[in-house]
Amino acid sequence: MASTGYEIYKKKNFALNVQSKLVLGSVSLDGNADRDALIFNVGLGFSWL
Repeated sequence: MASTGYEIYKKKNFALNVQSKLVLGSVSLDGNADRDALIFNVGLGFSWL
């Protein structure tokens, strides 16, 4: 898992930021079967100070 965030706008007591998260996973199942997963999220945040 990896994540990051960046504040893109700030004015007095208000801030707007963008966050992202990347999650990788895999599993081995019976019968020599494998499954892989990839999740990528992007979020928008608001903060009032």
